Amino acid sequence: QIFFDDEEKATEIFLDGELEFLGIQIGDTFDEISAVLGLPESVGQDPYFDDVHTMTYIFDDFAIDFYAESRDGKTASALVRKASSW
Repeated sequence: QIFFDDEEKATEIFLDGELEFLGIQIGDTFDEISAVLGLPESVGQDPYFDDVHTMTYIFDDFAIDFYAESRDGKTASALVRKASSW
């Protein structure tokens, strides 16, 4: 799913399924992702959902949030956000 701003520019891309990108795959654990991408900006309980944990990476022009049911569980999805959306 791709989300757009009022100017019809893509601001967020929601990723799920068995998609592979940046050398990692949706379904990898937080530890497996960290082994490839390095230390994340943050890891913890999602602020909106009690049964979801989030791990966030911030790059120059975008951020990626990975979502899993537990800290040690497999990721179920990710959200790629452009810099102006945080």
